Amino acid sequence: MSALPLAPGGSSIVPAGAWRRFMCAGYEGLILFGVVIFFGYAFSAVTRFEGHLPQTAGLRLAFQVYLLVVVGAYFSWFWSRGRRTLAMKTLGVRLVDHTGAALSPARAMARYVVALICIALPLGLAKGIGIIGLLLLPIPFMLALVLPSRNTLYDLIAGTRLIIDDPRPPANKPADR
Repeated sequence: MSALPLAPGGSSIVPAGAWRRFMCAGYEGLILFGVVIFFGYAFSAVTRFEGHLPQTAGLRLAFQVYLLVVVGAYFSWFWSRGRRTLAMKTLGVRLVDHTGAALSPARAMARYVVALICIALPLGLAKGIGIIGLLLLPIPFMLALVLPSRNTLYDLIAGTRLIIDDPRPPANKPADR
């Protein structure tokens, strides 16, 4: 994998490959399951929302918006100012802007919103036009397979890059072969 231009600290930027992205997304899904269950239970306990009664349609919409805000806050917090989620730490990746610097909270939130649109739009189309809409779902992610920068559509739009945190092996250990 070739390195991209130098980051502000003078180190080279190596983009995270598609497999590492896929593994990080899967791990993140497991963690988000717990986050959504915890905050969903808190919402349900406070509002006594059970989710299935027809007269609670407004509360259902409030619950969905609440969970989108919770997940948005989770990602914006961990993606900004050089922080990383547990999945990102485990798989050795970092999210940076196009110059290699840590994301600002605004750029992290913009990436979340753009990624949400890239996922919600095909799902919304699937509801309206059927299975063909679902076939559009992987397109934003497929760019990571063909672009040299390994960026997804939402990374391109938000001006972010997912990179390998430190591609250099430790000084006391030989490089993997």
